[in-house]
Amino acid sequence: MVSQLHPVDDNKVYLTNLSLALATATISILIRTCFRVAELHDGYGGSLANDEVLYMILEPVMMTIAVLALTIGHPGPILGTVWQANGFQLRKQKTPPFIEEKGESGDHSPA
Repeated sequence: MVSQLHPVDDNKVYLTNLSLALATATISILIRTCFRVAELHDGYGGSLANDEVLYMILEPVMMTIAVLALTIGHPGPILGTVWQANGFQLRKQKTPPFIEEKGESGDHSPA
């Protein structure tokens, strides 16, 4: 199984990137979550719940950082050919639609 993976030096780089991506995503989501808890501590009428600038910095920016980190640090390069060897595909192959041929015995249309 190990022989199907990339060389060890490449795996170290990819594994380091994946680890940094997971850490970055976890920290950014944790920051967002802490803000949301503090925001709703005083209810919807609290000062943090009505601070739109802080919301626009800590809500979408933190999630964008998390998504970008996980996209850049995708584990696909580590798995290499293991995905193909196990038959994993992102999309199923499209099959052509079934077309019924009309013949004398197959024509069921009303007269």
